[in-house]
Order: sequence, then structure tokens, then C-alpha cells
Amino acid sequence: MRAAQYLYDKYGAELVQLSVEYPTYRVLVCGHSLGGGSAALLSLLLRTHHPLLPLDALCYGAPPVLSLDLARSLRGTVVNVVCRADLIPRMCYGSVKDLKALVVTALGRCEGSYLTAVAQLMKEQLVTPKALELWGAKPPPLPLAPLVAPQRAERLFLAGTVVHAQLAQVHEQLQHPLPHHMLTGSDHMERLFVSGAEHFGDVVVTASMLSDHMPGSYEEAIDNAIRDIEHSRAPWYMRLWHRISRTASRWYALLRAPYLRAVTALVLGLLVYWIVRRSLNGHGTPPEPLTPAFVAATATAASS
Repeated sequence: MRAAQYLYDKYGAELVQLSVEYPTYRVLVCGHSLGGGSAALLSLLLRTHHPLLPLDALCYGAPPVLSLDLARSLRGTVVNVVCRADLIPRMCYGSVKDLKALVVTALGRCEGSYLTAVAQLMKEQLVTPKALELWGAKPPPLPLAPLVAPQRAERLFLAGTVVHAQLAQVHEQLQHPLPHHMLTGSDHMERLFVSGAEHFGDVVVTASMLSDHMPGSYEEAIDNAIRDIEHSRAPWYMRLWHRISRTASRWYALLRAPYLRAVTALVLGLLVYWIVRRSLNGHGTPPEPLTPAFVAATATAASS
């Protein structure tokens, strides 16, 4: 809040003057992480004191800094972008306090190892199955009683409109069953969801909860989403070519393994032998019949 107030005191009047001199331009405030939170608060100050100022704000990985009513009042001005399972947009004093209470409750009910408590948290969708797999834990064989925080602490919320970049199936696991507006439509890249700020009130533990906060992760997710939008708007033959090229690139990555190269070379050798034998049927001298020695020589040449 101090950073936002400092920026407003230093540049607020100048921004208003510039908007009068250049009426066709708009003021854009942006930031990442704590800078995104400062950008949201600065937008609130500018919107409150200068409601006619043409203002837009883009926040990437910003922490929740406003009450729910103030956060909703900035819709149309502020856009908050959340990358996958980023921890920071879900972390405030209330969410961390409730997470601590749930962990303490799970440990108190745990009769075995601590991994059983982690499995209980996974059942409450606080820990994803992938994170549990990385930690070497398995879900308990019997369902445990649901965990309920002793007293749900008050939350802060993300300002304005929240755009969540996430794979479709993971999005359904992490979010509550409330309606979302989907901006993109394919399954192999990130989808962009316009979600409510209340969907990010609880901390979700994943293996990438910290790395998803990095600027590179946001750049990658946005680039994937842009390509996804371009792909969905392309003609059918371009979409078909894109799918074929993606499949070919995946096969190429698989074929980089030595044993797969040997198998592929052997199959191609047999295919060439079959084509030559068919083409010379009745036209010239056919090749020698296929023998085990030929197959062994082909496999040896391919492996070398």
C-alpha cells in the first residue's frame, strides 16, 4: 500500500495532465508479483480520485490485496492473470492460517506416517495427486473423515477480472464447481478461463506451485494460449497440418532413443525390401529372399 500511495503522490497528477493532453491514449499500469499488487492498489486510488481517467491495469501473479467488494468494483479496469497453480495469488494471511489449521488437524488424526496426513489433504484438494506421487505417498485405502478448518479466517481477494491460464483437466481439479467462461478451446495447451476472485481463496499444494510464479512461466503460458487461439481460428486444413506436425515432433522425440532408432531402421529396411520386391515382380531380377542373416545385418547396421 505504501508503494501504491508513493506512486500516486508522485505521478498521479502528471498522469491526469497527460491524459488531458493526449485524449486518445490510455493509462496502463502493470506489474508482476508484489508489483502486481501495487499496480492493483494504484488503480484503485486512481479510479477513486479520478473516475474519468482512461485507465487499464494488468497484474501477473499478484497477491490478493482487496476485500471482495472492492475487488469486484475494479472489474473492467484491472485484469489479474494467474498462471496454473501459482502460490502467490492464493496466499494471504487468512488462507495460510486455515492451511495451518488443516495440517494440524490432519496430523492429529494421523495414526500412521505423516504421508497419510498428506493423503488426507489431497482428498480435500489441497494437495494434487502429482505432488503426492512426487513425495512417494499413496492415498489411504479407506476414506477418512472430511477435514474442516476450525474457524475459516477472512480472506483478501484478487482485484478485477481474473484470467486463469491452466490445462482444462487440471483446472477442473483445482477449482470449485462454479461456472467459468472459457476463452480458448483445445486440450493440448493452456486454456484461458475467466474466473471469479473467490476461486483463489485457498492454497493448493502442487509440485510447481513456486515455479509457476516465475515470469518465464507466465510468458510460456501466455504464448501457449495465444497459439491456442490462433490454432482454433485457423482453417481446418491448417489445424490438420498443425496436428500432424505435433504428432511428428513427438515421434521424433521418441525416436531419439537408441533402441527405438534400431527398431525403426529395421522396420524401414523390411519395408524397402518389400517395396523393391513388389516393384520387380516380373520386371527384371527380383532381390534375394529374406533370410535371418539379412535381418541380423540390418539390425546390426541400425544399432551402430
